[in-house]
Amino acid sequence: MKDFVKLIGAALLAIAITPSCSPLPDGPKRSDTESGKIDEDIRNEEGPKHLYVSAVSFPEGHDWIRDSPFIRSKGEILLFKDGEQILNIESGDEGEPSTDAGSHHLIDGHIYSEAYTGDMTILAKDGKEICKYTPQELIRGIVTDRSNIYSLGQEKYGKGFSLRRNGKIIRKWESGTIMGDFSDASYGHSGALYADSCKLCFSYFSDEEGTRKWYNVIGTEVRAIEITGPEFTVSDSKVIGGHSWSVLNASNSYSPMLAKDNTVIYMDSYGRYNRAGNYRIYTDDDVFFTSIHFSVSEGQSTAFWGQNGIFSRLDGEIHDIKRKGLRLDCVSTKHGKISTVSFAGRTIDLNNRYGMMSAQCACWTENGWIIGMSDRSGQESPSVWQDGNYNPLDINGYITGVWYGK
Repeated sequence: MKDFVKLIGAALLAIAITPSCSPLPDGPKRSDTESGKIDEDIRNEEGPKHLYVSAVSFPEGHDWIRDSPFIRSKGEILLFKDGEQILNIESGDEGEPSTDAGSHHLIDGHIYSEAYTGDMTILAKDGKEICKYTPQELIRGIVTDRSNIYSLGQEKYGKGFSLRRNGKIIRKWESGTIMGDFSDASYGHSGALYADSCKLCFSYFSDEEGTRKWYNVIGTEVRAIEITGPEFTVSDSKVIGGHSWSVLNASNSYSPMLAKDNTVIYMDSYGRYNRAGNYRIYTDDDVFFTSIHFSVSEGQSTAFWGQNGIFSRLDGEIHDIKRKGLRLDCVSTKHGKISTVSFAGRTIDLNNRYGMMSAQCACWTENGWIIGMSDRSGQESPSVWQDGNYNPLDINGYITGVWYGK
């Protein structure tokens, strides 16, 4: 555990932007009690940073590897700060978050969890209930400020979704499907809901009169993704710098296209990579690029396009990636296990039994990646890894997230 604490001094995280003055979407069923503003960003304040790790722990002797998704296993959700446990949350019973990694989310050094009882959704922060409401919703994204929690939830048994503040509806869509969630590393720790230029943003699609249509929500505005030309499908769409960026595929071609504000700025005319559902948009330092996973005779690879075309191809499936100039820093996996970690021109081959139990388990810092690794065979304790050093947690379970910040 002492080695775990040593990670702190070397780590500096590029924190995702949080809104400071976001107006929120207007429209039908918008609550008149909502101010439409978000408190100022607290992450820019000076002060020491800390390494937070979330994990799920089971009683000694419990074989969590064999747990069925249809059986609620009793356990605890734990939070560590600089190597010391500071929180435990009972998990597994009705009304409590499940022991599944997707039931809680490590954001800004706090654990936000979702649970269900009857027809109600329960949203909690660090184990304390914040709000309870109907119907049951799958939480797809969370953004926080000093005093509020904004959540984006898809109805579990309905067709619509809602944007809420502290559980109260800001706006409700009667039908549609949210694009992205916490399981997609390209969206960051906040999931499908995020901030851009002081505005809450997300994307969704809906089927209208037999036709699928895609939209970006940017503050109070809902923008349709409309491209002149052949029919297309949208694999991913994000708002970056106030602009709508979309990666899409024409129905009559396998060629990916990158569009900015409904104008195609690049098209791969070779059509070499045809798994359109796996295109993702990433951004860092105002540089935009997309990735796709595809199978070739040698195994899995990942290809990357910049605004001007394909510029790289890496072995394995990319879990998370940052681009710094011409440098690509990434964590890649094969068959669910971590294979390589690249940073500042160095590539470390791991090839061990460890995997990542959630998209929140990789944390990029200016001095290297911090990764929450879990042994999928259950033979070894989970570890926090950095620059070749393994720092185990003495628990029977797995790591669900890592976060470095205030």
